[in-house]
Amino acid sequence: MSAATYFDSRHQLMQQSAEAGAAEICYRQQVALLESMIQPGMTVLDVGCGPRLPYRAPHAYVIGLDPSADSLAANTDVDDRIVGSAVNIPLDDASVDLVVAMYALHHVLGCTPANTVMLRETALAEMARVVRPGGEVLVFEVTPWPVAALLQHCLWGTARRVLGDRLAAYFWTDAEYARTPLGSPEVQTFSCSPWATFPPIFALPWLRVPRFLFPFDACLYRWRIPDGN
Repeated sequence: MSAATYFDSRHQLMQQSAEAGAAEICYRQQVALLESMIQPGMTVLDVGCGPRLPYRAPHAYVIGLDPSADSLAANTDVDDRIVGSAVNIPLDDASVDLVVAMYALHHVLGCTPANTVMLRETALAEMARVVRPGGEVLVFEVTPWPVAALLQHCLWGTARRVLGDRLAAYFWTDAEYARTPLGSPEVQTFSCSPWATFPPIFALPWLRVPRFLFPFDACLYRWRIPDGN
């Protein structure tokens, strides 16, 4: 039996948040792009798949990986389910064509910022390990603006000690993604109307703010795994 996780009792809130308006900034354009990249016959690993997939991949084989058994049990969109962590993916080397992490990597956390960096880099290395030559690792994330990144850097360690697992996120900057073992990724930023409103905190789907007050950008970080040719 797997251990309980912070998200076991929260997967319904996660879904409500996505449906309450986060689609405009975090999903609409991203899903269209991702669906165009998933080819028939592909094996796709979705890291942190949660209780459902926001995209459709009817002609691919999708493996869902999540530490929350409750979320996986609720997810009827994946073809296979693995309760596990991104820092130790229980798959063979070069066993999938594409790895996707949609707003999941900021939940890979340690007890300190330094430990979080180590775990995040391990997770990215694991994601690259399981991809076949010529495949890709796609990380969709929200990236803090400079002021938000500075505040996070100064306050996160103290907040983590006080709040523990209730502080369930740490957001990386473009520069931090470029310093990972995978090297510099291709970066794509997605835009939407500054007046679009959405819930910035998944646990509070009723709380909505306009885009221009949300100090983050929605981005895709994309690494292509060399094919050896």
